[in-house]
Amino acid sequence: MGDKPHDPRAEMEVTNRHGGCFHDDETEEPNIMETITIEKQHRIAKAVQAICIEAAIRAYEDAGLSGLCQEGRWECAVDAMRGLDLPALLATYNGETHD
Repeated sequence: MGDKPHDPRAEMEVTNRHGGCFHDDETEEPNIMETITIEKQHRIAKAVQAICIEAAIRAYEDAGLSGLCQEGRWECAVDAMRGLDLPALLATYNGETHD
């Protein structure tokens, strides 16, 4: 009787406008960035940034004390950032334990 076909995207848009978490497939995990606030995303990003900077500076200075040249020091700093266990850092930030 003139009913429109069911459009699941319309439900997702309504859910998103009300701060809910949504995804297309019921078996798919929700996108974590859709489930946390912008403020918390900013705090997490700033925390990760600070940890990366601290790791890089420490590695750069340690490499200098070991006698490495500027290029070698920079490589150590980048490797220190690459070597960070981000899931563990985020779990610690959120007060969780990470195995």
